[in-house]
Amino acid sequence: MTTLKHRTISGLALMAAGDFEAADQHLKAAIQLNPNYGEARYNLAVILANQGKTDEAISQLGRAVEVEPGRQEFRTQLEAVRGLKSTR
Repeated sequence: MTTLKHRTISGLALMAAGDFEAADQHLKAAIQLNPNYGEARYNLAVILANQGKTDEAISQLGRAVEVEPGRQEFRTQLEAVRGLKSTR
């Protein structure tokens, strides 16, 4: 397994376990390894949105959509987070 995939899978496992700080670190490391890896950006955005960091989540989701425009779930999540921001 590549380091990129290992970091991403570890981040997802930590996120599922509720360790958002460690998950955040693993996903950011994956993004540093490959800034065009939309999956890591998407999952990092989920963490950020759940922490109320909507601007950061929107930024990550925007970049995820930019690098992987065919991923509809990225677009859907981006619109959902934008909706969260407008209600605050």
